[in-house]
Amino acid sequence: MYKLLAGHPPYGGGHHPTWGAKLAAHVMEPLPAITNRTDIPADVLAVVERMTAKDRDHRYASPAKLAEALKPWSKPANVRALVN
Repeated sequence: MYKLLAGHPPYGGGHHPTWGAKLAAHVMEPLPAITNRTDIPADVLAVVERMTAKDRDHRYASPAKLAEALKPWSKPANVRALVN
């Protein structure tokens, strides 16, 4: 979801040129703020931060809890029409 909103992965680019550096960043560095999108509500950014928390106890306990948190920004869709 971070990549979808930011337009790039959280630890990509020149700051982490190797796989090892990217892996270390995922473990050791805080999630970079999404600064290139001023149109994203702060509450949505808070959901992304919680989804990507380093400590699993700070993440959503289940996909259902995540879906509940995203519900205010979702709308019903006809899935069959989307895939046909």
